[in-house]
Amino acid sequence: MSLTAFPLTTVSAAPAQPTVTAQQRIDQLLNLFPDGSYFTVNGKPCTHGRYDTCSNCKMSNVMTQRLGYSQSQVSGIIDGWTCVGWARFAFYYLWGVKDNVGGGNAPAGSYRVNINQAKPGDIIRLYSDGRHWGIFVRNDNDYVYLLDANGSGGIAQVRYGVNRYLKSNVSSVIRANDNTDTPTPQPQPAYKTYTIQASSGANVRNTAAGTQIVGAIAKGSVVRYTQTVVANGYVWMLIETGSVFASGSWGSTIGYWVAQV
Repeated sequence: MSLTAFPLTTVSAAPAQPTVTAQQRIDQLLNLFPDGSYFTVNGKPCTHGRYDTCSNCKMSNVMTQRLGYSQSQVSGIIDGWTCVGWARFAFYYLWGVKDNVGGGNAPAGSYRVNINQAKPGDIIRLYSDGRHWGIFVRNDNDYVYLLDANGSGGIAQVRYGVNRYLKSNVSSVIRANDNTDTPTPQPQPAYKTYTIQASSGANVRNTAAGTQIVGAIAKGSVVRYTQTVVANGYVWMLIETGSVFASGSWGSTIGYWVAQV
């Protein structure tokens, strides 16, 4: 495999200074890996599956071969690939904390908190989606938004605040001791509701106006939504947690689309 050469400029973990906020540290990290870039040795996406591995997206290789870290700096961080490799690197870069215990436990220099106490810069582990990992950006009533890799767009692609996950799927939240910022109140989404009027109910689809039917909801169901798309002559709603479905509903509907009928 031919790799693109990168200048080996040594990058150290952000210094633990009280005057440097978590968001400023995250901004520094985004200067190094902007939204849409790839946490790989050659700066390009890998071609294997989401749950496979290779030397190009291995955390220790990216840190030493692309970023110029020494082996002693990398030593003590459990190695990983794709999402977990990115999250462990980011947590070390932001706070100097080496995740060396795994399993969602707190390594030295950090402690666990509840998801409702999460602050930017915390490392998040989710049960869902193959035990996904990322850095907390913000949340709302139902979702957490992460600085993560491998969530969408390509293997090991870094995304900032784009990918969202149900709070109910969060397994652990770990905070560095140096993350002493006062949490900023998170804006809550402006939910709207719509009651299904059609006597036959409505099919739930994988995308707005999509062809794949993933469920159905009965007449009288109250859909809670924050996003709409107009397609094929209908207004389509993205179904949110908190919707109230009438009897006879079936299928997993949260995160899918239904038309206003």
